[in-house]
Order: sequence, then C-alpha cells, then structure tokens
Amino acid sequence: MPSHHLENSDESLKGLTIVITRPRAQGDITAQYLAAAGARVIRYPVLTIEPRSQIAIEKTFSRADLAHANGIIFVSANAVEYGLPVIRQYGELRADATLYAIGKMTAEALCLALPAGFTQKIETASPGNDSEALLAMPALQDVTGQHMFIVCGYSEAGGRTLLQQTLSARGAMVTLLTCYERKRLKVTADEQNALAAQLQSGDMTAFLTLSIETLDSLMENMSNMTGWQRCTLLVSHHRVAEAGRERGWTRCEIVPMNKPALVEALQLLKPTLRASF
Repeated sequence: MPSHHLENSDESLKGLTIVITRPRAQGDITAQYLAAAGARVIRYPVLTIEPRSQIAIEKTFSRADLAHANGIIFVSANAVEYGLPVIRQYGELRADATLYAIGKMTAEALCLALPAGFTQKIETASPGNDSEALLAMPALQDVTGQHMFIVCGYSEAGGRTLLQQTLSARGAMVTLLTCYERKRLKVTADEQNALAAQLQSGDMTAFLTLSIETLDSLMENMSNMTGWQRCTLLVSHHRVAEAGRERGWTRCEIVPMNKPALVEALQLLKPTLRASF
C-alpha cells in the first residue's frame, strides 16, 4: 500500500495535518517542506497537469507573432515548465522583449529554467502574486500597439481572463499560448480511505487548495465524506476563499505559497486552527 504521510522531527507544525490537493509532482515538493516543519501530510491530488499536443498549441499562435512579441507573461511555474521549451522551439525572441512572471515562485522557476546567455529581462510584481499585482506594474499601464503573449494552461473552466481583457483594453494585442492542460483527477481508493479516516479522527486538519478548479474537483472527490466542514481551507487568493465560502467552507485563510512564508503563516495560524477542533 502506498504511503500517504510524511513525518519529521521538527516541532513547529506538530499536531497539524495538511491535505495537499496539488498535482502529484508539485504536491510532493510542498509535502516535503511542510513535513520538514513537523506537519503530518496527506497527499490528495485532485488535478493533473499534462502537456498539450503540438497541434493544439499551434492553433493558438504563429511563429511570426512570437518573434515580434514585446512581452511574454508566465502565469505559473507550470507555464514556465511547459511553455519555455515551446518558445525556444519556435524561434528567437526580440532582444528587447520582457518576460513577466506572476508571483515569486514563478519568477524563481523562470530564472532557473532560462539557458545561459538569455538576455531578455525578467519582471515581476512586488509585493503581490496575482494578476492584479502584475497589471498594476507601471510598464503595463500603456501597452498600446504592443504584442503580449500569456503563457498559461488550457482548462474547460477557463481562467486568466482578467489579464487578457485588461491588456486588450489597454491597447495590446494579446495571444494566449496554452501549453498545458489542467484536468480533474479521481483519487485512488487508498487516498479516499486515508482522508475519510482523517476527517473522522477529529484531529486538527487544513486543506491546501490553490484554485477554484482544484476546489471543485476536491468537492467531487469528497462527495460522500463528512467532517470537512470544520476544517480550514488554505488558499492563495481571495477569489478562491470566496468560492470556498460559497461551497460551504466556513473557515478560509489566505496564505502565501512560497516555502518559508507558508510555514511561517501556518505557525501563526495554529492557534486559530486548533480552536476549530
């Protein structure tokens, strides 16, 4: 039977169980550093990330458009992982093109992934880790006549319309480079049993959920369970918190998702989380 839990001797998050709903690869990374801080971790991946086919990618843009791009926006670390190889495959960028990253984690992933000799500058909003923060940057206030690419994932639920609509309203030509797909995933029977047992245990539990799409898939994968209503939903953005409340979560907390800040935030939240149990 696969192991769903990680343990570590660090005491800072001892007594807290965190259910991680991210795709397996990203979830494993998050699980490792939360377990290193003493948390008990349950992996419950409810989404999967898959690369799009070359045919599907080529329907959204042309080589000529990419060669003339003034700016390329990477919306996530997944966008870097799946989109940067596509960009490199389809030709050279303008020397004065700017690469924008939403959030610190995306910026770090972009810096690590860029090959030696890459001369385009990288910009990210600080503070802030969402589309609104990026759109508030001075460089993106007047983009009249500029061609902007948004590197993102394809989803039936849509997404990133705020970026596309706002930049278009400011005069830019906007192209979506959808290089990966987010798909809902049905968890295994072992994973369901592990979570159901945790919810009935009465132990202090929180769910880490980054998007509304993840939240909806989580709800589908808990449709026959009880006990989640007293748990805390940990999210990265107020829109996800609002969606959580609409779906019955009475305790929603917005937390940063990068490694040290998340651990520190959970340490501060422990008394609040404990009070709900």
